[in-house]
Amino acid sequence: MRGLFFAKPLEYRVEVPRDIFVQGEPLQGTLSVTNRDSAERASLTLQIGLAYGVYKEIKAEGLRAMQLLERTTLADDFSLKPGEEKRCEWNLPLALAGPIQSKEGSPFLLYGGELGTPEARGQIDLPVQLAPSFNAFLTTLENHFAFELRGSKCSDGVLEGRYKPPASYPTLEELTVLITLDAKSVKVEFQGRGKGLKRGEDGSLVAKKRSARKTAPREAFLPKSGLPNRALYRTLVDELLPEIAVRVERKG
Repeated sequence: MRGLFFAKPLEYRVEVPRDIFVQGEPLQGTLSVTNRDSAERASLTLQIGLAYGVYKEIKAEGLRAMQLLERTTLADDFSLKPGEEKRCEWNLPLALAGPIQSKEGSPFLLYGGELGTPEARGQIDLPVQLAPSFNAFLTTLENHFAFELRGSKCSDGVLEGRYKPPASYPTLEELTVLITLDAKSVKVEFQGRGKGLKRGEDGSLVAKKRSARKTAPREAFLPKSGLPNRALYRTLVDELLPEIAVRVERKG
């Protein structure tokens, strides 16, 4: 993956030897700046960073709508003669619970001379995917419980998955799964929206919301081996779903 940005007379080039990225993995590459002027340029700065942007907000407000998450100065207060280039290697670890690319928004790699100024930086959208364990938990509901994943996102350290329930949960219209990670545990919350009988009025249905929470040790939910703990994920779903809605078996 490559990016090119001109802040005349300076030319910035960023190179990343990958095209797909995963939460929790290192992000690394090179960043260079070349002076295309006929005179020397002094007091230069070279920075790399990460940001998150919601597509709708970027369309309405421009690049200032991006939220700057991390910034690193690779070189500071240096000069470049005409045609001279300065190149730096960089490394930015992606947070395990960091933002992913979704229908709503995306992480961005920022590069340039001053990342706090949108006009002085370039940006590339980063197709960051869920960490294998998070992805495996979300697909557990699809593969073993017949829920349909409608979308997922991760922002402010919270992973969210939205599902359409199967016909076997007739009173449940929508299920939202929230996963929060801290130093020692992983908190899983199920939020269900559906319909239920109104008290005191036979046959009258009203909207109802239910929620249930479980906590698992971090090392169990996210094994150091990197392999998803699918047995634990099924157990958590088995315990949480009955607190949200009643499953109705079809009679043959």
